[in-house]
Amino acid sequence: MCQNDCISFTDKSLNNPTSWSWTFTGAAVDASTAQSPTGICYPNTGTFPVTLHAANANGGDTLTVTSYIHVSPSPPTPIITQHHDTLICTSDPSYSSYQWYKDTALIPGATDTLIVVSQTDDYNVKVTNEFGCSVAVGINWVLNGLESLGSLDAIVLYPNPAGDQFTVYGLQFTQGVTLNIYNVLGQEASPPATLLWRGESAVVDVSRLSAGIYFLEIKTEGGLVVRKFVKE
Repeated sequence: MCQNDCISFTDKSLNNPTSWSWTFTGAAVDASTAQSPTGICYPNTGTFPVTLHAANANGGDTLTVTSYIHVSPSPPTPIITQHHDTLICTSDPSYSSYQWYKDTALIPGATDTLIVVSQTDDYNVKVTNEFGCSVAVGINWVLNGLESLGSLDAIVLYPNPAGDQFTVYGLQFTQGVTLNIYNVLGQEASPPATLLWRGESAVVDVSRLSAGIYFLEIKTEGGLVVRKFVKE
C-alpha cells in the first residue's frame, strides 16, 4: 500500500468471539474494538505488525502478524504552472510517469511534463513513482484572448527538434506579429533568437540557445498562441 492509504480489516476468528481489541502499529488511529475495522490509515512509510485479541465468555486469544503492513512512499505533490496555453508540471527524480486528464477524462498520449490546451476546463495531472504510488493535482484553465492567427492547428514548427534554426509555418499575416522564446520556467530566453520573415512564414535562429525544451510565443494585438519546441 502507499503512504496515506486507508484499508479495512476483517475478523475471521473462530468460536464466536464477542469482543475484539485490534492494535495497528504505525496507523493514524492505532487501536479499535470493532469486529472488522474500516478506514485504517497509514501516514508513514515502513513495515508494521497488526495484533488482534478476540474473546468470548470462555476466554480469549491473541494473534500478532509481524511485517503485515508494508507502506511505500508517495511521490511529492507536484505543482502545475500556467504559461499562456501551456500547463507545466514540476518534475522530481522520484516521478516515473505522468498522465494528464481533462476533468476526469484521461487525455490519450498526454504523458509528458507539460500539455498545450485550447479549451476552458479543469485539467489534472497524476504523477506515479517506482512503487506505483500516485498523487494528482488540478488547475482550472480559462481561455483568455487566444487568437488562431488563421488556423491554430495549421501553425507548425519545422524541424522540431531543431538544430540551429526552425521555420514557423501557417501564419496568415506577419504585420504586428512578435515572436518570443521562453524556457520551461517561463523565463524569456537569452540571448534572443534572430528572425527572418519569408512571406507568411518566419525563420527563427536558435543557434545560441542551450539544448532543452522551449516555448515559442506568437503574439498579436488580439491574442497569442504558444508552441513547444526542442533545441538539440
